Amino acid sequence: MEKEGTFPTLVAATHFLGFPFQLQEIAEMVHCHGGYLLQDGCETLGMEVGGTPAFKYGDIFTWSFYHPHHMSSYGGGGVITLDQEDYLLVDSIAHWGRSCKCHVDPGLCQVPEGPAHQFTYERLGVNVEMSELKACFGRWQLRDWDSMEAKRQRNYRILYEALKDVKHLKVWEEPKIHSSAFVFPVRLLDGKTIYDAYRILLAEGIEIRTLMGGVSNEQKAFSEVLGSELQKNAHEVALTTFFVGIHQTLPEEDVRAVAEKLKALL
Repeated sequence: MEKEGTFPTLVAATHFLGFPFQLQEIAEMVHCHGGYLLQDGCETLGMEVGGTPAFKYGDIFTWSFYHPHHMSSYGGGGVITLDQEDYLLVDSIAHWGRSCKCHVDPGLCQVPEGPAHQFTYERLGVNVEMSELKACFGRWQLRDWDSMEAKRQRNYRILYEALKDVKHLKVWEEPKIHSSAFVFPVRLLDGKTIYDAYRILLAEGIEIRTLMGGVSNEQKAFSEVLGSELQKNAHEVALTTFFVGIHQTLPEEDVRAVAEKLKALL
């Protein structure tokens, strides 16, 4: 247990590939020490934990509408918070760090009227507002949300049932999160690596992906963040684990064919 005052101000955690981390336990621990919980839920649209929407456990929750994810607006994403102060902060950061709050509630805006009203900034920010066209793509897909989720869950079950008893592979049951997982992960247990699997499967027309770029300190941008000795488990998992897609646009017969080829080749 951390001593009072030593707990980090912000804890950021990821629901990786649509598999939830120990959300209830971590949220309780963070809030017990006066911290804030930011959930990266970009691959978990619609996820529930203990029958409650996941975003209700933390302070800020992010969703991604990137093309391969559950619902696509061909770019962009969403940020959810139930706290008005946090909402105003996030909204300001997303709009260049501006001070004006008239678009939320004119009564909250304290920027003087005048020609610079929309060009007054209170913090550093970025320009990440979703365009109206992208928002239209997303809203249109919401009409078929239930159907898309059913197809993704079907595809996951096809792969799991085909591979769950294969001796040299580890696969995971579909997470019980109300929605679907992002992809179908597979771990090699017979000494093969993801490079072996890539070579074998690509020859059969099956494309795989590594675990989101592998280990962070192997990427040049993060090479000085953590030493390799602190990430032994992560290195091993990254070298032996890959995933295949379960996207709702994949025909069922293609998913079954991929499942049988994975079973036969690996």
